[in-house]
Amino acid sequence: AREGVHIEGLGGTNGGVIGALAAVGLAQTENDGRLVQWQLWTDDLSGEVSVERIAARQIDVVVRESHQPLVAGMVHVGKHLRPNFVHGRATLWVEQDGSGGWRALKLR
Repeated sequence: AREGVHIEGLGGTNGGVIGALAAVGLAQTENDGRLVQWQLWTDDLSGEVSVERIAARQIDVVVRESHQPLVAGMVHVGKHLRPNFVHGRATLWVEQDGSGGWRALKLR
C-alpha cells in the first residue's frame, strides 16, 4: 500500500500473490535468477556452443569457481541456453566438465 501497488489473488489459494510480489522485488535488484529469454534471440542454442557465439548475444561467460570470464572454448549448454541475470547483466556460469571442456551450470 505504501508504494501504491495493488495486488489481488484471482483464484485457488491466492498463494501466487506472494511469489508475484517477490518476482517484482527481485527484478528491481537486477539479480533475479535464470533468464528464459534474453533480448530478441530465439531459443536455438543447445549442446556444444562456442564462447564466441554465446558472447555475441551479449551474454557474459564466467567460470563459477574463480569468477573470471571465459573468452574462448566450447561450452555444453544442455537442451537450452539459460543464463542468469546478475548485476544487471546476462551471465552464463560454467565449470570444467572433467575432460577439459566446459559445462553450463543451471543456477536459479
